[in-house]
Order: sequence, then structure tokens, then C-alpha cells
Amino acid sequence: MNPVGSPRLELFRLLGDEDRVRLLALCAAEELAISELAVLLSESQPQITKKTQPLREAGLLSARRDGTRTLLRTEPTDDAIVKAALEEGRALCTEDGSLARVP
Repeated sequence: MNPVGSPRLELFRLLGDEDRVRLLALCAAEELAISELAVLLSESQPQITKKTQPLREAGLLSARRDGTRTLLRTEPTDDAIVKAALEEGRALCTEDGSLARVP
């Protein structure tokens, strides 16, 4: 039995959030700024920052500064769970039209 708080359990918790899997999918399609993600998901920039922070801490998203903007992209992975979450995120983003609006 895995102890509470094991890395694998934390990954499941992290990827159990619909907004986070959408963010992963959008950032896998294109490197995007926080402001662009906010528009695509109809959220505030602080909310996007809050939702992406755990993904960054887990190493699923990387960030780089470009002037005043923070650009995010999904890190490549061979993890089957992350790949399944990305696939689900793509389906959700296709359904709500946000993937088609990626610049």
C-alpha cells in the first residue's frame, strides 16, 4: 500500500483537475503566455498563475521569461498517466473550442 502523499498519488491529484489538464494540453500545442491562457480559458491571470504553479512544481510545465511575459510549455514525457491526461485535455479543449483559438 502506498503511503498518503506518495509522488504517484500526488500526480493523480494534480491531474484530476479539469482546468489543469486543459492547461497542459494548450501548452503542449504551443508555448503560451499567462495572458493568452487567461483569454483562452476565460479566467483571470492570477487564477491561471495559481493553477499552473503546481504543474510547474511537478515538472510538467516549464516557464521562461520574455520581457514582462511568462511563457509556459508542457514538458515532454513518457509517463502513461500524463499522456492520458494530455489526451483528455486535448479532447476538452477541442470540445470547448479553446484549442482552435491557440495563436
